[in-house]
Amino acid sequence: MATKTKQPTFEEGLEQLEQIVTLMETGELSLADTLEKYEQGVKLAKGLKDMLDYSEKQLVILKAKQQEDARPSEEE
Repeated sequence: MATKTKQPTFEEGLEQLEQIVTLMETGELSLADTLEKYEQGVKLAKGLKDMLDYSEKQLVILKAKQQEDARPSEEE
């Protein structure tokens, strides 16, 4: 039975990405380890972008709903 890995929160993902960048900037990793960390960073960055895109869409929907609710109804 396959187990699902817990999706990190935006903040956790950003922290992980920052740790990867810091580690890579030390220059102490082997080429293979650097490539592995780079790949992890790219995946994290994509996941973070997806979260931001989703949040932005939700804000647009909520704003439109708020504006719709604020309009006086035509029945009044």
